[in-house]
Amino acid sequence: MPNHPTDERTGRRPVWRVLILDRDREDPKWILAPDAAPGDVRPARHNEVEPDDVTAAWASRNGRNAVLLPMRGALAWRIDG
Repeated sequence: MPNHPTDERTGRRPVWRVLILDRDREDPKWILAPDAAPGDVRPARHNEVEPDDVTAAWASRNGRNAVLLPMRGALAWRIDG
């Protein structure tokens, strides 16, 4: 799904939901990231493996002193529809 504020076919805002499997050995869990606004989706470069300072600030905008903790073994699926 491209990073557009509306779906060209329907003219509506796309639904952004993600299912994440955190494969932490001590605490494995499924995480559902619910419907997000278009501003909650930010483009990335293909070779990125860590958030840069701009992306970290964008991700933390709703939380003061937010800490980004890597989930190294995570797998994720986008949920369409």
